[in-house]
Amino acid sequence: GWSLYKDGVASSWPNTRYETSSSYPALKNSDGTPFDGTCMFIRWDGNNAYVYGYPVRLEADTDYKFSMSATHWNNGTDAGITASVNTVPTGRESSRLASQLFGGGGLGKNGTNVTFVDGTLTFHTTEAGVYFITLESPTSNALYVIANLSLEKVYTDLTDGRYIDFTSLITYADCT
Repeated sequence: GWSLYKDGVASSWPNTRYETSSSYPALKNSDGTPFDGTCMFIRWDGNNAYVYGYPVRLEADTDYKFSMSATHWNNGTDAGITASVNTVPTGRESSRLASQLFGGGGLGKNGTNVTFVDGTLTFHTTEAGVYFITLESPTSNALYVIANLSLEKVYTDLTDGRYIDFTSLITYADCT
């Protein structure tokens, strides 16, 4: 599952909680409809040196697509949340294969009119092994809500000279 890391070392700091949409009716999908499902609240309190990490075993020489929905709930300002794929659970640029900023711009504040931003991060592995999906905040005080996490293997079919992309779901985390 998800762990909190500082300098690549797992911490016992319990700043992740899982909730259902019935507890938070202000949550909206990116299209404005009410969110219905399970979500994960993650927070940073005065220290953005921590990253949340989830280990995944991936194949060599393969394309993947990671996607999620995220929004700022409260605490501080909404500077967005960065999702990265890393070789170690630090979130640092030296270990990143790819990263994507989700959110930003004050989408949700104090639990009112909180709309998810959907995003996708594609990346390519060169070696088989354990990689880490990491989430980090550029600000030191923030509470974010994460939902609809998925990791998919991307296939390319060049049959008959046509280029067709399609995905196959290999891992799904619904924050439970």
